[in-house]
Amino acid sequence: MKIKAGSLSYALFLALIISLLCFLMIGLLHLNRIAFLRSDLSFRVEDALYTGISESRALFKGSRIITNYQDETFKLTQMHRNWGAFEMASCLVEAKDRRLGRAVILAHEAIDSIRALYHPDENNSLGMSGEAQIIGDAYLSSKGLETKFINGKGILSSKMLQGNKREAGKSLPQLPFDYVKYWRAYLEGQINSVDSLSKNAFSETIRHPFWKKTIVYSTSNSLKLQGVKWKGNIIVVSNEEIEISADCDLKDLILIAPVIKVNSGARISAHLFAVNSIEIGDSVHLNYPSSISLINRKGEAGQIELKPNSRVNGAIVHTVDLRSRSNDVHLWIQSKALVIGTVYNSGNMQLQGTVLGQVFSRYFLVKTETAIYEDVILDGQINRKDHPGPLLFLPINAKSKQRIAKFL
Repeated sequence: MKIKAGSLSYALFLALIISLLCFLMIGLLHLNRIAFLRSDLSFRVEDALYTGISESRALFKGSRIITNYQDETFKLTQMHRNWGAFEMASCLVEAKDRRLGRAVILAHEAIDSIRALYHPDENNSLGMSGEAQIIGDAYLSSKGLETKFINGKGILSSKMLQGNKREAGKSLPQLPFDYVKYWRAYLEGQINSVDSLSKNAFSETIRHPFWKKTIVYSTSNSLKLQGVKWKGNIIVVSNEEIEISADCDLKDLILIAPVIKVNSGARISAHLFAVNSIEIGDSVHLNYPSSISLINRKGEAGQIELKPNSRVNGAIVHTVDLRSRSNDVHLWIQSKALVIGTVYNSGNMQLQGTVLGQVFSRYFLVKTETAIYEDVILDGQINRKDHPGPLLFLPINAKSKQRIAKFL
């Protein structure tokens, strides 16, 4: 039987096409399996990341490394530490060719829904004058509130207290850790085990992720920051003074010095710690979650001052340990200044601006050119009910629930 050459060529061509199709199908199946494995690995890495962050939030303070996590060939590096007046938790997952990190700032959800003011019972009333007003519950001594006349005027608000009067204890609630000891150590050359001291010079742009070790820049000289862009897991320490100009772009970092000054018009997100003074200039905005703290030893005082039209979104902490009451103003929130969040003050507070949130203050003081009035609020307002958004504050109460304030 004769086979025509054309038929043989046609058969060979069909065999070639079929072979190519089979090869393509096998290749596609192989690629699909690789894609599935990689997708599954990505899913498991992401799952390990969020589980790792949850664990670091709840289980410990410090850092740790876990190898062969959940019987996988995963390596987890977890960290949980104090960050400003808040906390920070991070996790880095490493698996084969995958590397994924995430960090969060943690704050606390208050267990009470409408507490505006806590003023310890030292057997004294709290005077109200001018536009002074409290919106929310006020924890006071048994003597409560009374009208005070300053410069010939008494209370102008239709109602001094729009809320319930409740009984305060003899002292302020305790903060969860020793702010002074923890943060002042950096000024004394001591760094934390989760820190790494940088030997590099300051540069105009510094970015450092939170799932790495905290990098500490330290100098014995004054720092005048102009036009810098610093962001992330950074602590900057000066043994003299730090001054921040309006053209700086600072996000989420910590600044520590004896004196800190933020010039008018600045827009930053940072945590400021000082020994002697912190001055927040006119129209400065500190975005959430920022914090301002004085780290005084016993017998020291210092002052935090918020100029008119300034805005702090986060927390202010002043833990002055007074041996005896003085006539100095330790925390001065001037007229038209705004704090959104928590104010905790164990010294004398002169409140002329507005706090949307909570105030814990041992003393109030009004200091004019001609007189000093103890335990009086002149024109200041404390408004808990109009605090915007979720109420995330300092962990004043042990029963408060920890929440994520910000993803970094």
